Amino acid sequence: MRLYFHIPFCRQKCAYCKFALTPFVRDHEIRRYLGFLRAEVSSWLDENRDNDIIIDSVYFWGGTPSVLDIMDVESLLASVRGGARLVDNVEITFESNPEDLTETYVLWLASVGVTRLSLGVQTLRDETLKAVGRSGSDPILQAFDILGQHGGDLSISLDFIAWLPDTDVDTARNDIRRALSCLDAEHISLYMLESGRYPGSFDFPEDEIFEAYTLAADELSRSGFNRYEISNFARPGSECRHNQWYWRHDPYRWFGLSAASFDGRVRRENSASFVGYYRWDCFIETLSDEQLRIERVMFSLRTDGVKESDIGDHAWLVRLMSEGVVYRGACEKIFVSSACIFSIDSIMATLL
Repeated sequence: MRLYFHIPFCRQKCAYCKFALTPFVRDHEIRRYLGFLRAEVSSWLDENRDNDIIIDSVYFWGGTPSVLDIMDVESLLASVRGGARLVDNVEITFESNPEDLTETYVLWLASVGVTRLSLGVQTLRDETLKAVGRSGSDPILQAFDILGQHGGDLSISLDFIAWLPDTDVDTARNDIRRALSCLDAEHISLYMLESGRYPGSFDFPEDEIFEAYTLAADELSRSGFNRYEISNFARPGSECRHNQWYWRHDPYRWFGLSAASFDGRVRRENSASFVGYYRWDCFIETLSDEQLRIERVMFSLRTDGVKESDIGDHAWLVRLMSEGVVYRGACEKIFVSSACIFSIDSIMATLL
């Protein structure tokens, strides 16, 4: 079983963000939310007290989990350990903003069992960071230094966005090159900004975004990273196990605001509003075989290839293969060609 904790608090909301969160950090609000979060965990454990719950991954996601005191992190992990068993090599991932990292905080995270730290970088270009509502690059470079000196056995992941307003096609590649010269990260997430996700008026240059992504992906390949999902690259053996299981439709349980859970057939999603969450409002849906097939196609095309038996329109498959859009690879699975990755959503739609 895999667990997520959604921590919906940030010191500011970035211009490209559409996650369920509040861009304010007030201690009394955090205390109240964590009380409900622990209550949700306790209720779930009570419902499953006759089962042997084995946890192999825990993910602190946000928002910004690093707004929490270390005692809060320890308390949430203790609430799980009180009724479930964490495997010896459990992967515990913690997302952080660079501004929150200090030597003490990093050492504390490791002491409570965190094994993997994901740092939100996005870009190292000062003007762009400030334009999207983030601090400049100095806190990021300071965080690199702290992790390099005190990260110990933590596996480090860095998040970048391939293109943002006021950058060019070389920015992401140069940012990644600079970051890897400062810090021996083992995992890189490289996202492409989606049309309509950035407020305000500007041209959305799809060709530039894809070129920026391609140049950065090539740089990662030269640096020894393998792409195991469209937006995720890792050195061999450092893939995020948690997300791999998620993409494979393994059961997972999310806790908190807007959190979704899946048991292999039934998906439940908590309310995206604090009022609704505190009333325990949630949406429950039982997925049909067809819905499960569609999700398998969506996840598989982004990762390790889709089985031909899961593809609905074989006529379109033959056409796309003849045009070089997709190809048959290992284990007779279908993959999207590198040149067409940017169009993967429309490709999926034709194959479903």
